[in-house]
Amino acid sequence: MAWVNVVGAMSPGEPGARSNLRMAEQSLRSFVFFAAFGVSVLCAPVHAGLQLDEGMWRLEINNDFGVYQGSRDRSGDYGLTGFVDYEVPASSRITLGLRLMPLFVYTQDGEDEDYRILRNLFHDRRENNDTVWGAGLGPVGRIYQVKDAYRGWYGEIGVVAFVHGNKFAGNSSNLNFLSTFGVGYQFKSDWHIQAHYQHISNGSLGRRNSGANTLGIGIGYRF
Repeated sequence: MAWVNVVGAMSPGEPGARSNLRMAEQSLRSFVFFAAFGVSVLCAPVHAGLQLDEGMWRLEINNDFGVYQGSRDRSGDYGLTGFVDYEVPASSRITLGLRLMPLFVYTQDGEDEDYRILRNLFHDRRENNDTVWGAGLGPVGRIYQVKDAYRGWYGEIGVVAFVHGNKFAGNSSNLNFLSTFGVGYQFKSDWHIQAHYQHISNGSLGRRNSGANTLGIGIGYRF
């Protein structure tokens, strides 16, 4: 009977076991995605017959504003990020590269009054609204309107894995992923402007994973 109870407790049909399996599956998918994206960035110049010294450096500073997302209101949050990119042509319109994020600052405005009352009622002290700061690294890709010149309108996708001090409210990990989806314009003068959407999540690597969504604008220079 004891053996049966042990097996029943470990049964994958139990809610706790199913939750753990889902978290493991999500973590594996996140790892595979980021690994594949990183390998594609590193291999693309080789397939295109290009050398890394033919690439271009980009410096960019961004202001980001939190938006409301379901159960958590982040509309008062504010972020400041700085990117240093090295992009290499992979085709006549596409570049792939490596993104360094030496600057990441995210101020948290606070929680809703109703949520604060419930948290105090259940004596949950895990939340904090401290400013989050950190740095990270990841791949980035762009597709440009003007062939060979890599200017005009462009679309951008980037993912940065970053470590940080303090924690996002509702997020138990100090390792998170910053995903960026942007649209911008690259001028002949090498300056560019961009509007973007960003999502912050730990990919279920932590026990709690309340993400953050932001909308922002950026300006930068390429050389």
